[in-house]
Amino acid sequence: MVPLLCYNKNMKKLKIYLLPFLNLKFLLSFGIAWMITNGWAYVCLGLSIIFKIHWLQVVSSTYIAFLYLPFTAEKLITIPMAIFIQTKIFPNDIKLHRQLANMHYQAFKDSYKFLKVYWERKWFKQQHIG
Repeated sequence: MVPLLCYNKNMKKLKIYLLPFLNLKFLLSFGIAWMITNGWAYVCLGLSIIFKIHWLQVVSSTYIAFLYLPFTAEKLITIPMAIFIQTKIFPNDIKLHRQLANMHYQAFKDSYKFLKVYWERKWFKQQHIG
């Protein structure tokens, strides 16, 4: 019975985190943010191949190659930018703002629980090791 309760609790948290991202408004905003962060390189690569602009091909292909490196954090820029664009394009969407506020509150609660457990374990180790 306990694993089922944990499953339901985690699914509720997951639903809170995913609700702002599962709609067409976010898809539009993510598309705009992706074009700002990545799409320009693909467009420039295509244009440079068609019009034979060597320097533009080098710049865009280098940026695209950089995106595929494992340490590139472009999604950490694209997703917050998409959320920002979504709140600016749809400022009167009360449901969206409520979902983002719930997600922010849940993230605050989860980070507080994580830090509390971390510091309790660290304190326990310091008391019993030293």
